[in-house]
Amino acid sequence: MSSPKIVYGNRPETILYKGPRSRTRTNHVLLGTYLRVVAETSSRYQVVTRSAGRGGWVERQDVSDAIPLRMFFVDVGQGDGALIECPQGVIVVDGGRGSAFHSFLRHRYRAIFDEGKQVHIKAMIVSHPDYDHYNGLQPILRDNDFTVGQIYHNGLMRYPEEIEDDEDRMVQKDYLSSVMMDGGAEAFFLTETIDDFDSILKHMARMSPGFRSFWSDANKARKEGRLQGAARLWHDAEVEGFGTGEGLRLKVLGPVLTALGGAEHFIAFGDPTYRTDERPSYPGHGYSHSHTRNGHSIVLRLEFGNHSILLGGDLNIPAQQHLMDELEADRSQFRVDVAKACHHGSADFSPEFLQWVEAQASVISSGESYDHPTPDAVGALARHGRGSHPLLFSTELARASGSRRIHYGLINLRSNGETLTMAQMKEEHRRGADVWDSYTVPWHGKFWYERSREE
Repeated sequence: MSSPKIVYGNRPETILYKGPRSRTRTNHVLLGTYLRVVAETSSRYQVVTRSAGRGGWVERQDVSDAIPLRMFFVDVGQGDGALIECPQGVIVVDGGRGSAFHSFLRHRYRAIFDEGKQVHIKAMIVSHPDYDHYNGLQPILRDNDFTVGQIYHNGLMRYPEEIEDDEDRMVQKDYLSSVMMDGGAEAFFLTETIDDFDSILKHMARMSPGFRSFWSDANKARKEGRLQGAARLWHDAEVEGFGTGEGLRLKVLGPVLTALGGAEHFIAFGDPTYRTDERPSYPGHGYSHSHTRNGHSIVLRLEFGNHSILLGGDLNIPAQQHLMDELEADRSQFRVDVAKACHHGSADFSPEFLQWVEAQASVISSGESYDHPTPDAVGALARHGRGSHPLLFSTELARASGSRRIHYGLINLRSNGETLTMAQMKEEHRRGADVWDSYTVPWHGKFWYERSREE
């Protein structure tokens, strides 16, 4: 029995019609939407969707059989959670905390599960060891319907709070060390890192309870044959299967290690709240465990066709300045079409770094706590965005309570390599009406005179 023909919507909003010659619309689907062909004429396909609502007839010229890039910034409350679907497979980057991200995946792939199949996640990337980034991945690791290739992480340990809050104890236990720099400044650096499962299991006893629980679930999945392994990422390291060539390409821009005492180390970052110099040189500027942990987040540049996306975890001011100092020659790698705002739209950002990024669209993933996003971050993201109409999306601001249910703040990104669109669901929509508020990137304005003025 031959496999069904699969095509994908290839317009920013692809229209489905009631019949093979009808002009009555039954549905609008986003660029990249999966469509299974059940009948065809010389000019149209009859298609059904997998999870995008009512099927219908679509113009052949409005679809493509090339697998697109689909990316979902999921409303996970306070935290980050992103799903990426591309020609090479599925990637997840962080998972928030709790079960929201897992619930989204169960909903997204329900048709596959109904067929008795598993979903394979080729790469599970944990940007850094904060609870609101890794905890929501644990339900996935426990779910027998998912298999995972590699878990990629930044190599940093997460210690119990009583150790992290006591700098002297960390130094005494050799979790943290120091070196005197030229000029008498003292620089701190981390001496203990993890990589593959051998090193992870070796250090589990000293991890914080939450981080130990995550790796315990990962190890159980590995023993059950549902997880291949784990590996550490740093600048210019490779995510297996996503290097050069066709499809999605991943470039690891950070973390960047520092040469100290004849070896490469994670330099410690100080809290900018307490420093007196506006633009310190690195290393040699104090120590804050949370700023160090966040500041060495995995920084990813995604490239698909003509488009680029930047994911920067929870980068902060010291980390962004460190990257700019170390990677000045690679500045162009940070300029992208779309960027996830670092640290959920925190006020701890460098305007200079935003000028490096100069995104045409930014996405803030935030929740109900920590006052994110802050007004200055929202304003700066828009001010330093590229074009006359830079776009700003927020998972939290896109969430709304409709008359019948809550619409969670899912932000959609779709690319066929030439056209890039982003969309969020409308707060209220009538039956049969278009449910998506979508934008092409770059966006030139909604009205004809805005577009003509820019052109």
